[in-house]
Amino acid sequence: KFGQWWLGRPSSSGRDMTVCSDEGSFSDCLVNVYSQAGAAALAVFGVGCSIYATRSRQSYTAPAKTVEQVRLALVTVSVILPVAELVLLALSSKEEVHSGEAVGAGLRVAASVAMLLWHTWHMRSMIGENVMLPLWWLVAIAVRALVVFRLARHYSEGHRTLMVVSSCAEVLLSIAVFVAYLMPSGRTVAIEPPLLPDGPGNLSFDLFQRSISAREQSPEETSGTLGFLTFSWFTSIVDLAARRDVEMSKLEPNDIFALSPQDDPRLQLARLEREWQVELQKENPSLTSAIKRAFQGEVLVTALIKLGNDALHFVGPLLLNKIVKFVKEGHGDASLGYFYAVMIILSSGSQAFLMAHYFQSGYRTGMRIRASLILLAYQKATRVLPWPTPPPPAPQAEAGGRRCFRSRPRPARVAAPTGGMGQMTNLISADTDKFSMLMPYINLVWSAPLQLVICFFMLAQYVSYALFAGIVVMFSFMALSAWVAQKARKVQAEAMKAKDERLKTQTELLKIVKIIKLYAWETTIEDRVRQLREKEMKFQLHYKLWNMGVFLCFSLSPTLVALATFTFYTGVLGKELDAATAFTSLSLFNILSFPLGAVPMMARFLMEAKVSKDRLEAHFLAPEVAPRPGPPPEPQVAIDIQADRLAWPDGTELLRNVSLKVNKGSFLAIVGRTGTGKSGLLYAMLGELPMTRGPKGELGRTYLRGTVGYCAQSAWVRNASVRVNITDSTDLAEDRRYDDVIDACALRQDLEALPERDMTMIGDRGINLSGGQKQRIAIARAVYANPDILILDDVLSALDSHVTSHICNNL
Repeated sequence: KFGQWWLGRPSSSGRDMTVCSDEGSFSDCLVNVYSQAGAAALAVFGVGCSIYATRSRQSYTAPAKTVEQVRLALVTVSVILPVAELVLLALSSKEEVHSGEAVGAGLRVAASVAMLLWHTWHMRSMIGENVMLPLWWLVAIAVRALVVFRLARHYSEGHRTLMVVSSCAEVLLSIAVFVAYLMPSGRTVAIEPPLLPDGPGNLSFDLFQRSISAREQSPEETSGTLGFLTFSWFTSIVDLAARRDVEMSKLEPNDIFALSPQDDPRLQLARLEREWQVELQKENPSLTSAIKRAFQGEVLVTALIKLGNDALHFVGPLLLNKIVKFVKEGHGDASLGYFYAVMIILSSGSQAFLMAHYFQSGYRTGMRIRASLILLAYQKATRVLPWPTPPPPAPQAEAGGRRCFRSRPRPARVAAPTGGMGQMTNLISADTDKFSMLMPYINLVWSAPLQLVICFFMLAQYVSYALFAGIVVMFSFMALSAWVAQKARKVQAEAMKAKDERLKTQTELLKIVKIIKLYAWETTIEDRVRQLREKEMKFQLHYKLWNMGVFLCFSLSPTLVALATFTFYTGVLGKELDAATAFTSLSLFNILSFPLGAVPMMARFLMEAKVSKDRLEAHFLAPEVAPRPGPPPEPQVAIDIQADRLAWPDGTELLRNVSLKVNKGSFLAIVGRTGTGKSGLLYAMLGELPMTRGPKGELGRTYLRGTVGYCAQSAWVRNASVRVNITDSTDLAEDRRYDDVIDACALRQDLEALPERDMTMIGDRGINLSGGQKQRIAIARAVYANPDILILDDVLSALDSHVTSHICNNL
């Protein structure tokens, strides 16, 4: 019946299922059933989506504002008016009522009741202005205007004054409700508290609140529906940017509005962290699944906008076909032609409007995902083991002969990143950015095939079997582009590895730039960095060439598909290509060019996001430092280690049959040759060495009682004063313990030589101190903290003999 409906023929059942009646007006079924049922379905769907999206939010009973009270009153009247219309029609014997009109009035009652529920739920959930509510009332104005148009056309058929008046009143009331929703109400979003509080193991966001917190609040929150739809809240930024451009200056960070509360990075981190913790309970955690569940609401909104935009894409060719036929036939009501012309203009304008909001919503979703990934990656970096870990073993090949339909083994996970600071920089800056670029186009995964199917279905109505010639050409190009895209993905993975290697080398070189200058190694180091850069650029060039091949395939395919279709239609089928068929088909081919042209871009984004996802996932799944061990069961024991086997994460064995107990007040020295596992045993004491299972399958355990102080072989100092490095405090009050520690660690003479004594600032990585001075400051920090357990890992190796003797005698 779809074809009969659009071709203007009655259905086999005898009911008037057409768009236009024989008189040139719109049919009763379209005006009172189809359009009203569509509006009612949208209202019910909106209520369901609103309840689902806010099901976990707390309800509020905040006092309603004046604008909200006016909205509620108007929506309530919109429910009463069609009910009164039905009652009056039932009681009146003078009005001629058609069955379709009665059904339409009932559908309007149902739609108004659904909108009242939607508005009430929206007020209680405190989710800010809902742009879908005024858009529905705009649809209601259109469908109810159709009712008035049809009643006015058939007014002479009988005394129908009551229906005309009531329908006009409904249109005016819908316009009033629409205008009320466009007025700003001052409603703001009620943000729930963060799911991850500041504390051990979590990020403290107080460190990031600088002058950015003093920015002006974004007017987007209070601009109302009209301001949100037209982006008028951003006008002040555009005007300021124009003035700064005239003044030959640029926007400053404080010129931009503060982030919306809904875009707070803490909330995005909490959402992703919660879902990632769920994934960690599974055998094969998936970062994609965690992102999908955390941000599915935003993706659903963009998908609905994209669906509406795609639907409007095909309204244009249909109306164009109607206009061409209307002009060709040369008869019929002129108002119908004007209606077609107005609708095609409104369709194009609505497409541009929806496309702007689609990309704005898509980029905002990408920004939220990127922010959550950056914070989660940084949070993971503070817990990851400080040494490289091997990748998991590849799955074993299936034994036996080859079998049909055998499932392919899962690919091995990417090895955990081991590039240090350079690797982290690449993860945060490059890999997370792939998701922000992907989200505006993620809906093309389903939108492009849907547009292709609808295009081909509609083309089949006009060019018949000639469509198959175009399909053959299209699938040929798709197969070619798939092969090229696979090659591009492999090259991109190699390019990312080369980039990691270069960043790692550059980061390490910057740390020792003083040594490089002293030994005049500039030329050698420059050659080494240039080789790494040339290697990276080689892979990048190959990737761009393969990517250009993908783009070329899909850029040529729309033109070749249209050429093959029209050639087959006229040359093989021998049919005449009239104006209506040609213009409509060209319009559909023009629509077809977007999904075909967007596929290579989408394929590239998916490839890049897949590689970045694997790298981020490997980082998130990297082994972490074990939690602090608990106290031993025996009260007199301070340290207790029981393990059948100690090994590094790469499998290198350290010790076997470890059984160590240290009582309170004991002094224990571990002596052995280099490489026998002394430092590894200390890591096991601290709980930083993951326990492995022994031959009997038992997992080792470590216990610690009280506070712990640790000083490593390589001293660690902060970019702060000497006093702050030792005491972790800026208090300058006299401290007897601090003076005793300075004397015991042989630092008094060194402090006298410094320009500002203990207030002298230590440079980055202790560049203005000698190795012995840095080591003694690290020892002093551990001793000043006065822990219950003090663990020292060969801390005297960098000191002179007389200094070592002084520390051993006085500490």
